[in-house]
Amino acid sequence: MFDLGWQEFMMVAFVLVIVVGPKDLPKVLRSFTKITGQARQMARDFTRSLSDLAEDDDLKDIKKIVKDAKSGDLDNVANLLETDVKNEMMDSATRMQREAEAAFQQVEEGSRPSNDSRPSNDRSVKSKAPTKKPAKKSAKKSAKPRKSRAEKTA
Repeated sequence: MFDLGWQEFMMVAFVLVIVVGPKDLPKVLRSFTKITGQARQMARDFTRSLSDLAEDDDLKDIKKIVKDAKSGDLDNVANLLETDVKNEMMDSATRMQREAEAAFQQVEEGSRPSNDSRPSNDRSVKSKAPTKKPAKKSAKKSAKPRKSRAEKTA
């Protein structure tokens, strides 16, 4: 990795003994090896996560589509894309239908005269409309129109 010879290693050891001292040298070496081990573990985890990402099913589908497109088999590409789009649209439609039904139920529950069905900490419904404060009128009203900078300097 660093291609250290025995001479360079001895120089580093000598500098460490002088800078750190012989009393604290074992503690420093232990902490250095611990940090090195943690860095290696992080590197292993990173490479493992990248390999997991590469093996993901979605990426396999994309790789297959690109491979088929390169080979000229566009019918297979069209079929794969069509099924993927249909599945996504069906998932979106069912999710939207559930959300609409939930919203409809909330509207029905909100229109009932009793407030027991509504949660007490509902912040979306305000008890009274916000009121606007009237603008303060200034006490001084000058009869003269204001002058622009150009008029003031002239």
